[in-house]
Amino acid sequence: MNREKTKNFLFTEKLAGVIRSSDQEAAKNQINVLAKDLKIIEISAINPAFEDLFDWARQAFPEHIIGIATLLDLKQAQKAFELRPDFLVSPISDIKTLKFMRNQDILFVPGACTPTEIAFLINNYPEFPLIKVFPANSLIAFQGLKKIFSKSQFVLSSFPVEDIPSFYKSGVAFFAIGSYFTENLDLASERIKNIKSLLSLV
Repeated sequence: MNREKTKNFLFTEKLAGVIRSSDQEAAKNQINVLAKDLKIIEISAINPAFEDLFDWARQAFPEHIIGIATLLDLKQAQKAFELRPDFLVSPISDIKTLKFMRNQDILFVPGACTPTEIAFLINNYPEFPLIKVFPANSLIAFQGLKKIFSKSQFVLSSFPVEDIPSFYKSGVAFFAIGSYFTENLDLASERIKNIKSLLSLV
């Protein structure tokens, strides 16, 4: 998929499962469980062997949209890009990474937290259509950001799950959820279905 098609798919599905475990077998088990109910999986580069895990996931779930997240510098971004994931995500706005990714054909979602950081991305890197607000631990703070940047499109991770309907109603386009799904895999399917149900009612 190109950038625009990937973005539209994310907006349609609204929800991704994030895999942060550094234990490969545990991470594979988490992907196996979440992939039953989610079409989008994010593999965090916190895992020191994220390249191997991505290759496995791509072979195991060829029809899924699989991205790589938590990219903190250019070296990580280049490694991830070479794997040809469907999208890449960073919790920060590393200048070298922004310059590298602006000319690539993969959807890249940089991170920001403050109005200054968001304005910097909007004014200098308009080719990135989505901005990750990280961390998003305050609904009121996000609502304030959305009033200032009403035309921008945001994705969230690291946020209070109980506030998902309010965040979505306030203008969040896409949610990436990790430990809430993976901490207890016996409950993962039920939790995913509950969140999807909440989003469908907004």
